[in-house]
Amino acid sequence: MEKIQTPRFLNLIKQQKQILKNWQYLNRLTLQRNRIVTMEKNARTRTLIQLGGLLVKSGLVDYVGIPIEVDLENSPEHKDKAYELLKILDRSLKRETRITSLKKGT
Repeated sequence: MEKIQTPRFLNLIKQQKQILKNWQYLNRLTLQRNRIVTMEKNARTRTLIQLGGLLVKSGLVDYVGIPIEVDLENSPEHKDKAYELLKILDRSLKRETRITSLKKGT
């Protein structure tokens, strides 16, 4: 029995179909990755907003005199107040760390 040879153009068509499938698969993976990255960015943004809300609720924002409606990045006179808030948080963390290490040492 003779082996039937497929014409060369049929092989090319098969290859083109496979290339198309590969491109579709790559596009699906890219879209999936982009969705995950977007979800992670949204989660980070949501967390930062929640942390800002906690600072407001704690009273620290009012204590240093930062108005909520001011953009700290574009307001040089309020940047000093933001640095003051950061110093308060930093001192508080260092104090808490010292207290914890003292408790562990006893």
